Amino acid sequence: ANVFVQEVANPTVASCPASQTLAVDDNNCKAVLTYAPPRVVTGCETLDMTWVSGPKSGDTLDPGNYTVKYSYTANGGTLTCQFAVTVEDQTAPTFAVVAEGKEVSEGDTVKIETADGMCSAPASWEVVGDPEDNCDDDPAVSASHASGGVFAVGCTQVTVTATDDAGNASSLSFQICVSDDEKPLATCQDVTVSLDDEGQATVAPLDVLTLVQDDCGIDGLDLSQSTFTCADLGEVNPDTITVSDAGGNATVCTFNVTVLDEIAPVAECKDITVYVDAAGDVLITADDVDGGSNDNTECYAMSIDVDAFTCDALGDNSVELTITDDAGLSDN
Repeated sequence: ANVFVQEVANPTVASCPASQTLAVDDNNCKAVLTYAPPRVVTGCETLDMTWVSGPKSGDTLDPGNYTVKYSYTANGGTLTCQFAVTVEDQTAPTFAVVAEGKEVSEGDTVKIETADGMCSAPASWEVVGDPEDNCDDDPAVSASHASGGVFAVGCTQVTVTATDDAGNASSLSFQICVSDDEKPLATCQDVTVSLDDEGQATVAPLDVLTLVQDDCGIDGLDLSQSTFTCADLGEVNPDTITVSDAGGNATVCTFNVTVLDEIAPVAECKDITVYVDAAGDVLITADDVDGGSNDNTECYAMSIDVDAFTCDALGDNSVELTITDDAGLSDN
């Protein structure tokens, strides 16, 4: 018997490469395409397909979009294999920045002081040369703050960004920190104060300051002593006021406080009866005849003109009570 074997299966595409995305080289802005050529299976054979269009495996490509097409024709029919190739620039530009004469890195701090008579300072920076990029000869440079701008006291973050034609961007951020090292200007004067009805006198900062000035504003006025009592009478009391600004700088001004008491005490007395002892004597004190004497302060003394009696004084006797404060004011 004769057996005739015939291939009747229709050919099919055995392997068609998938679409792919390539990144160009960091140096030359090109990418090499590699893929296994597509093939067909006829039933008895596996055959290569015929290249029609698009880049071939091993070609060096520029950034862009490509379509690769292969075909196979047999018995009046045609099979095709088609896939996409995307070549992208995924590398961001590189650049260096010099701020106030010093090259800065990510997160660096550039310190400057306020300009004379100002609570701010200008700061400048620049990109050194041109940003480097594997594909773009002139990447665009932008910054969050303009070089040469004026910065207030404190720290401000500046971000410089370089962007290439493909939209890849790299940024460098650093801090511009402006410090205020100038002390406030302050002058003060000696003051005289009088004790009030409660025996106190208060000195306020504006009572002693004749001039206070600072470029960044005054943050604090602190007196070493602001309240005075009769304990401070009759002396020149040294005092200080500390003038502080927002930058933490301080100036200390020294002055003298003279404390006066211009309110006289009030003497109040009462009649008393005392008895001589077995020896015919009796003693009294100012407290015995005090009927409620008072003063605006606690600094006073009481006295009487007669404090001893004998049998010769039996009966009514006149005694004078005198109250005198530390300011020398008295009443009887």
